[in-house]
Amino acid sequence: MITYWTTITDPITMKAWDQIIAGFEKANPGYRVNLLPKPTIGTGDATDLITAVRGHTGPDVYLVDRFTTAQYAATGILTDLQPYVNKSPGMSSNYLKFAWDEGAYRGDSYGIPNDSDSRALFYNKTLLRKAGINPDILSPTHGPPTVSELMKLNAKLNRTKNGAYTQIGLIPWLTQGFWSTWTLENGATFFDNKTCSSTCCRSRSSTRSRRKPPGPRS
Repeated sequence: MITYWTTITDPITMKAWDQIIAGFEKANPGYRVNLLPKPTIGTGDATDLITAVRGHTGPDVYLVDRFTTAQYAATGILTDLQPYVNKSPGMSSNYLKFAWDEGAYRGDSYGIPNDSDSRALFYNKTLLRKAGINPDILSPTHGPPTVSELMKLNAKLNRTKNGAYTQIGLIPWLTQGFWSTWTLENGATFFDNKTCSSTCCRSRSSTRSRRKPPGPRS
């Protein structure tokens, strides 16, 4: 029995995992997977995993945000997978390089990429037209808009009544519009691997926002 903990526990994802596990078990007779949802209080929270590993009751497989792999590996709660990777030459070539590299710690692999995602700008053409804005201005054929250009469009889309917003064109921090997403998209860096030092106080980001091409989830 393979015990598999997942920190992503929404109904859609759990249903997808059930289908993936069914396919795995069919392709590998004799193996069974016990999928257990383990929601956390936030990204990077490994309380349950640390407790289980220290008590020798940890799972065989654990799904985490890829960029937290090094954190967990440094804590000593993940198994070094490099010996297994070495037995499968070329294995890393099956994955996007940035995704594979994020699963490494001190040169060894501690995680295998599962999926990836991308960020994109969605806009409502009907609302744009009502505000007197030609939606074609945001067509990819014209190149990416600058942040200042988006803010100008936003001002035209905003609507207020009695001092309160009734319509907001753009909420930069909504859902996954984190400050880190904006800064990284605009070329900022936070850490210098060569000097092992923080660069956040001397990073300068550009004012251009860029659209990412669609890609597979990791």
